[in-house]
Amino acid sequence: MVSRLRLVALISIFAFTVVALLNSRSGAAPAAQAHTVRLVSISGDLTDLSRAHDERDFTRANAATPSYAKLSITLDLGEEHNIVGVIQDHGRWAMQYPGAYRVEVARSLGGRWDRVFEGPGQRGESRATFEAVRGRYVRITATDERRGAEDWSIAELRVMVDPLATPRRGPLGDRDQDRDRDRDRDRDQDRDRDRDRDRDRDRDRDRDRDRDRFPDRVDRAMRDITMAFDRNLNTRATSGVYDYAGASLTIDLEGEYEVSRVIQLHGQ
Repeated sequence: MVSRLRLVALISIFAFTVVALLNSRSGAAPAAQAHTVRLVSISGDLTDLSRAHDERDFTRANAATPSYAKLSITLDLGEEHNIVGVIQDHGRWAMQYPGAYRVEVARSLGGRWDRVFEGPGQRGESRATFEAVRGRYVRITATDERRGAEDWSIAELRVMVDPLATPRRGPLGDRDQDRDRDRDRDRDQDRDRDRDRDRDRDRDRDRDRDRDRFPDRVDRAMRDITMAFDRNLNTRATSGVYDYAGASLTIDLEGEYEVSRVIQLHGQ
């Protein structure tokens, strides 16, 4: 009787072990299917975007400014996938990761964008992983900058997909997204308002300082100013006095340009 009980117990243990192994293998299979897909195109606010998917970690796309909050890029995967993650490889520019960023996924550019991740960047590699979402387009938006003068650089972009994953169904938290969107908009408006106020304050401070230093000359204009633009080195604009401190002129370029230098030609 005892031997029969032992035999039954051994058979039960063996069967339980086999079932556990099969379950563990079947549970690991979907994870093993996750892989990267090659991007069809990238568009957005960063410079040299083609360098972010040229399979070379010594080239980069970058914001070219430390004030990159609200800049974004959009990735086109060419067709719909079960998207489970996005990786920003910062390559040689390991410290030029975003202060914080948001990842959104959409099936079409004009369709609904679902927020799937929001958090800080990481040194070397900023990795965003999330529950599978069905989509073709991925948008990455910087929501905050890092303190200091660091740029936002991306050497290579990789999007992780999992064909065997079950994508999340339905809207991804409409109320939460609307609340967060309103919060972000209010925060951006407050930030812009603060910047405008600081700029106006600095301008007024500089004007007051010049007025104190040069009370009788601060608004003195140059004479014959049109002669400075007549392409003739034999004519000139002039202050008309030797004591010209505080005199100024303003040039309207009739458009926005990236100005790198200003040259004054003083003639012969």
